[in-house]
Amino acid sequence: MKIKRMLIVLCLAITAACSNDEPADNPTGGNPSNGGSTPTPSSIATVTKLDAFTTLPLEAIHFVNATTGYAVASKLNSGGSKSSSIYKTTDGANTWTKIYSTSLFNIAKIKSKDANFLMAIAPTGEVLTTRDAGSTWSLNNALTGKNYHLTDLTFHTGDDEIYIVGYHETTKDGLMFIGINDGAIWSKNINAELTNLVKATPLMATEYLAATKLLVFSGGTSTKGALFTLYKAKYEREGNYTAAQLVDVAAKDGTVIAVGNNGLTNTGSEKGVMFGSVHNGDWNDVDYGHNNKLVAVALTRLSKNAVAVGRNTASQSTDGEFITVSKDNGNSWHSIKHSITNGAWNDVYALDADTFIAVGAQGMLAKIEIK
Repeated sequence: MKIKRMLIVLCLAITAACSNDEPADNPTGGNPSNGGSTPTPSSIATVTKLDAFTTLPLEAIHFVNATTGYAVASKLNSGGSKSSSIYKTTDGANTWTKIYSTSLFNIAKIKSKDANFLMAIAPTGEVLTTRDAGSTWSLNNALTGKNYHLTDLTFHTGDDEIYIVGYHETTKDGLMFIGINDGAIWSKNINAELTNLVKATPLMATEYLAATKLLVFSGGTSTKGALFTLYKAKYEREGNYTAAQLVDVAAKDGTVIAVGNNGLTNTGSEKGVMFGSVHNGDWNDVDYGHNNKLVAVALTRLSKNAVAVGRNTASQSTDGEFITVSKDNGNSWHSIKHSITNGAWNDVYALDADTFIAVGAQGMLAKIEIK
């Protein structure tokens, strides 16, 4: 597949996934730019903290329209006990109601096929499905107990299939599973081309780009990130990346943005970078003015707006957890000044063309409005 024919924009950022046991930010102050520019005032965007509805880390957020959305709160305690819940909002993230809870596994992701059909996955292989917008849920254990680690899912609307990605706990080989009949039947993708590409290469995120029928999936290791595409039955690895695992990917209307991490926190080696392809298919470093980690990314349909979120660094402990905004398909980025500092964001979702919702540690919830 020739990327330049598809007018795909790709920006990569080295980031760190925020674990529940991640150390607190270093209390000593420092230069808030960490080698880059000062955070942008509210002329670019505003950040509004929303009322918290849980003290657990909010791991994932997904909306089916501008008002109805779902959030996952999940935590594995140091003693091994689990606590995980799914919440629902019908008023654009202002109020939330718990609609599912379990102490048997930890939910990591939730996504929708349509307004009624949603699916959530746990790293340990459990797959939850609802066909009535969250009123009732069914549990499928077909992928549990097999040493699989599930990380993300996407709905392939063109083939009416569901893709789940992850990796094998022992070999770290990337894994892809294909679900049919709305996930009633799952099979491991044993395509030889794919199997060769993902040896010792965990897969962490996936997204389907309906506009071009392109499936994107990313991962790699903390020293060698990777991003792959599936287009017209051909798998390809795209570009060469700085040492980082690519942990999140977003795709809309010909634009793809992926973010990743080097697995380090509060050390001199903790850094962030951007690398991408902007319209012409050439791969280049993108300077976003900071070294902050990013952990999740979102962009809007039929819009140039994008948001990537992460955490502040040891030298930025008095500043808000890191948010950076692009208004031109990832060509330029502006970090946004705010005061929310509870321990890093975990996910972000585009609510509409100018509004994004971010969630994170200790029930952090915020609305980001681009001007």
